[in-house]
Amino acid sequence: GFTADRLVGWMQDELQRYNDEKRKEAAKADPPATWEGFTLHDFRRTAITGLQMAGATEKETSIMVGATPEVIRKHYEKMDQMAIASRNLDRRYAADGKGQVALSFRACSARGNSTTVDTPATSMQTAIA
Repeated sequence: GFTADRLVGWMQDELQRYNDEKRKEAAKADPPATWEGFTLHDFRRTAITGLQMAGATEKETSIMVGATPEVIRKHYEKMDQMAIASRNLDRRYAADGKGQVALSFRACSARGNSTTVDTPATSMQTAIA
């Protein structure tokens, strides 16, 4: 019959088998590489970080995963600094005041649009491509 312990045990066994196979493959590579492997707990860390990167508050994340904010800060947060900066720029340049959605700095740069967005005279100008 089904039990939670049995499911966890099966998942741990499968993950161990996967990590072992990846270690063998890495060792056979030319040049040989290493495989760090991961644990089931890494999925929890990824989920918590994803919630926070998506904008969930510390309190909301805490409630959703059943961990105190202190535990989350100490053990789980692996915030992506570039993603945070990009998200904040996207928020700042989200609309041009006319209801049109503006492209982010990153999107404008990727398309080769290198026009100046913030000049001293127009410090709140938004780039629209």
